[in-house]
Amino acid sequence: TNKYDFKKTNIDLLTDKSKEEPSLVTVLAHLDRYTRTLTDKDNLLIYFSGHSIEDEEGETYWIPKDGKKNTKMTWLKHSDLAEEFFASGDLKAKNVCIITDSVFSNKLVRKKSISLTPYDLRYPEKIREKAMDSSREVISFGDRHWPASKNTDGLGLFTYYVHKALKENQIKTIDFENLIFEDEILFPITKVAGTKMLRGRLRKAPMERGGQFIINKLIPAPVVDIIEADVSPEKGYP
Repeated sequence: TNKYDFKKTNIDLLTDKSKEEPSLVTVLAHLDRYTRTLTDKDNLLIYFSGHSIEDEEGETYWIPKDGKKNTKMTWLKHSDLAEEFFASGDLKAKNVCIITDSVFSNKLVRKKSISLTPYDLRYPEKIREKAMDSSREVISFGDRHWPASKNTDGLGLFTYYVHKALKENQIKTIDFENLIFEDEILFPITKVAGTKMLRGRLRKAPMERGGQFIINKLIPAPVVDIIEADVSPEKGYP
């Protein structure tokens, strides 16, 4: 909210310390509200930091705070979330970007990489043009959630490097794929975790039309101390 074009009033934060905890019912209630209220003028970013699990059939799940260890009914099944929310035609938001620091099913994602880079000629104009089309994008850590450590400032491994990318980014307009898959962010993650990250677009999503979710840096107002002001002449003339 301090560095990019996100308003605090548009952010729903569900953590162990927030007023609303990230329980199964609460997460589903928020997703349902987005489906009912967002329009094609809105963009939706979903960031999940926490545990995922993959079962014997290759289905993947997010584990909410009240998820029971051996009870799948208390987990958030990704294929159900995709069908009911993320890839549903009922979700009218223009660009939807799902970023998760744990595993997300390959079966649900058509692997695809963006062809533009910030080093391309007219990247800002071209990426804004792509943002005019709708999209359903997924960026996944591709492995189990790596919890906080002393080396990651109390954040999970993937979240630490995403935070680092956002903090150190110098480009005014950028897409999340180029932001996160930049060499100085991608290589340390893969070196430490030994995992291959996933990126692509949701399958069977009618609103997936090759668009792109972008973010814009806020330009801070210059700090000026006005010591003295003088108007001369006091009255203007034609």
